[in-house]
Amino acid sequence: MIGAEQQLSEANAYSKEECLHVALLPAAPSKENSDKLLYYNNEKVRCVINGREVYLLFYESSRTSKRGTHLKNLQVSATVRNGHTLNKLSSIGEAFS
Repeated sequence: MIGAEQQLSEANAYSKEECLHVALLPAAPSKENSDKLLYYNNEKVRCVINGREVYLLFYESSRTSKRGTHLKNLQVSATVRNGHTLNKLSSIGEAFS
């Protein structure tokens, strides 16, 4: 999660009321499928794909966003976690190393 740390810190620095989620994929999506997801970027949600990680920054509530349903366009399975949860897990991992 080396690349993810920079993405998470940038998004966390930018977000106050926004909600950051990270989708973790077993394999990187194809360029064609990535473009299908990135097509939906707008003023309410920002999506960044970095290899096997997809960063979703919701400027409004993630509960009302349809972006989660668009993840299927990547045609790979994904597990989605809150950005704060991943930061906490990263901190715990660093404490053990």
